[in-house]
Amino acid sequence: ASCSSSSWTRFSGVFDASTSSANASLSIAAEQLQAGVSVRVDMVLLEPGGWGKFRGLPVRRDLAELIQLEQLTVMRLGGGMIDSNGWNWHHQIGPREERPPNMCGSWDAVMSNGWGVFDFLNLAEELKIRPIVSVHLGTITAGSGTNASAAGSLCSPSLSDAGGDHDSGAFANVSDPSGYIEYLFGPAASTRWGAVRAQDGHPEPYRPFTMALSNEEGCGAAYQARAVAFMAEALARASQLPSPPLLSFAVACDGARFNHWRNDASTHAMTLACANLTEHYPPHLLEILWDQHVNGDELDAPIHPTNFSQVFNDERLATRGWGLELPVVVLEENG
Repeated sequence: ASCSSSSWTRFSGVFDASTSSANASLSIAAEQLQAGVSVRVDMVLLEPGGWGKFRGLPVRRDLAELIQLEQLTVMRLGGGMIDSNGWNWHHQIGPREERPPNMCGSWDAVMSNGWGVFDFLNLAEELKIRPIVSVHLGTITAGSGTNASAAGSLCSPSLSDAGGDHDSGAFANVSDPSGYIEYLFGPAASTRWGAVRAQDGHPEPYRPFTMALSNEEGCGAAYQARAVAFMAEALARASQLPSPPLLSFAVACDGARFNHWRNDASTHAMTLACANLTEHYPPHLLEILWDQHVNGDELDAPIHPTNFSQVFNDERLATRGWGLELPVVVLEENG
């Protein structure tokens, strides 16, 4: 490739390997440079041709076919990197080389955003499985009981915000529930973000899926306020669309992780907040689940798999007594 520009330029190429090697490497070299000239290389992507991709997606064919072989019906994207003030769905759309990375990671320091929410949804469509996607709920502060604070890697949303188009309300610089819903479900011909989705290669709205609200945050007042505000804003935008989709949410705070439902005031308060929402939306437009993360190694653990049925029964009875019976789903088995 010949480079004569002082601005970023994308180069693409194809090569055929002459042999197979378990220790192969890709090298990039600059030759015949003029004195005082340097070359900067940013994103490098090496992937197989059509023979090695799954139905044209940026996914390894062998791995996708193994998922099919397992006959999975549900897959979840999320967990650790959601507990990050750098998470932003606006940074996960468009050309991969133009997506700003998340520099505020919780389990890993950097997330490239080269394969994110919508790439996962595209894969789920081709696999014909139900996707579950975790979403960030707004600025997380240290001491809120999150994985991010435990990893000591909290940082300001602005550090990972490259000037994307966000709302100016409770979710400024991060989640933008209204725009998120419009990108996912808005008609391409009549909504702004729906048109962007079509430009990104998905002209039709996505099928409804479950959104897990953050990941193992404390179930206190801060989480309750952000979770309810996210659901309310998302529901308000969805109800304005010509064909309102079913919005499915999974409450993913720590109160849903341990077997102390009957005595947990924050879980009780969160359940009542969910009940208030369900009074305003019919079942074909709103579904709320409890996300149960179980520990599977200790035989005497209250939520060991052998005790699932008792735990689920206790939780359903507890939420029913509080005015709403919420289905329980297991999105993590931490054994």
